[in-house]
Amino acid sequence: VKTAMKTRMFLSCIVLLALALVGPRLDAEEGNAAAQPEPAHIVVRADEALAPVSPLLFGQNYGPWMDTTDVYVDFYRGVGVTLLRFPAGNWGDENDLFPNMMDELARLAGILDAEVSVQARSWRGGTPEKAAELVRYSNVENDYGFRYWEVGNEPDLYMRRRHRSGDPVFDVDWYNAQFREFATAMKAVDPDIQIVGPVVTGGWREWIPAFFAANGDIVDVVSWHWYPHGDELSNAEALATPAEIEEQVETIRAWWQDPAVNPLGYERPVPPLFLSEYSVSWASSVRRHLGTLVAALWDAEVLGRMANLGVEMAAQFALQGSTGGTRWHGLVGMLEELRPVYGVYRLYAHWGATQVAAESSDEPLLPAFASLRDDGALALIVINKDPAQAREATLSIEGFRPAEQARVWLQDEEHLGVDLPPISVAETFPYTFPPYSLTLFILEPARWGDWVLWAGLVLAAVALAALAIVLGHRVRRSR
Repeated sequence: VKTAMKTRMFLSCIVLLALALVGPRLDAEEGNAAAQPEPAHIVVRADEALAPVSPLLFGQNYGPWMDTTDVYVDFYRGVGVTLLRFPAGNWGDENDLFPNMMDELARLAGILDAEVSVQARSWRGGTPEKAAELVRYSNVENDYGFRYWEVGNEPDLYMRRRHRSGDPVFDVDWYNAQFREFATAMKAVDPDIQIVGPVVTGGWREWIPAFFAANGDIVDVVSWHWYPHGDELSNAEALATPAEIEEQVETIRAWWQDPAVNPLGYERPVPPLFLSEYSVSWASSVRRHLGTLVAALWDAEVLGRMANLGVEMAAQFALQGSTGGTRWHGLVGMLEELRPVYGVYRLYAHWGATQVAAESSDEPLLPAFASLRDDGALALIVINKDPAQAREATLSIEGFRPAEQARVWLQDEEHLGVDLPPISVAETFPYTFPPYSLTLFILEPARWGDWVLWAGLVLAAVALAALAIVLGHRVRRSR
């Protein structure tokens, strides 16, 4: 009996020991399983147009210190630059522009087939006469056709960052007067140009209404800048900010149409909007966001949201990073390295002309955007902002019958906006999106021949069924 009891006790200890060892593992596995997100549902309604996609949405800031040798020009060609804003940021406040710079700008714009927006220096040293002379040299003496001319750059920061003893008060009243003088002088030289302002940044809520009140009758394009932070936000916090662009755009358009805000221009059509500088961070010297996938995912979502809203013009900051002011801002670095944000514009080079509705059941971490191209294809971008987990989704395509295979491009830690092997698709199909990734699908429409074939098969089947019924009746009657 004692031996049997000892045996049972020994076996019980073995079981308890096994449970002690296996139990935590089972709990961990169950925890991991519980942490797996539910598959999302992404619905694209290709027959619901949101807005035309402006070609000038895919612009870049370009300065005279940036590399335009053949290697770099090939890089710039690879992202389909449609607009060059020159000379990019504070440099234009602190330096005059000269004919040789305008010549090089025209050369690069011609190679890239890009429109041009020029900053006229309005801060210390800038005058309406100098700005008018630039217009004359570019568009009269030469036939460069530079259409867009901004007055100044971030005047809401002049008092804070660059004020000296003896300077005027660089407030919105000062800028409003400057803007009218510059606009009058430049348009006297070339009345076909478009005058752009107020080119403000963080102070847009205070400056734009005051600017409309004073210049709503003469401004042609409304511009502002947006950098949500310097280096204070976490990755997740930074990637939660793209939706803020919607409130900015809707607020500015509403101000324009409000006679109390814009008494001189509220009856004019809402002018084109130009986000003439944007990036996830203004801190050029900090790599943490600008040199990583955070910037790429942020830019991709901001572009998608601007396309949904029909924003007419935008210029990412900047085309190339350097030891100067741009540093970690830039699609390409100083040593010919392509940065993660480069892949975003490589993918958007495939984008369509009409933005259509796309909704995700997990918009905070898996937003989606779609457009119809002129060749009839449907372009769809899905962004996974989860840094650790791949996310599954079911994609449903409404109002569009895709061909059996789709092309796919991927931007993630290992891929810089490169094409993958084609995948099989249907009007509903599953897909798994890698962590921290941007995925582009190009779905071609089903060929007409496919429709004819299937229709013919269906009609043939119906005809055979009808024939069988008729023959069956005849056989029964003959009996």
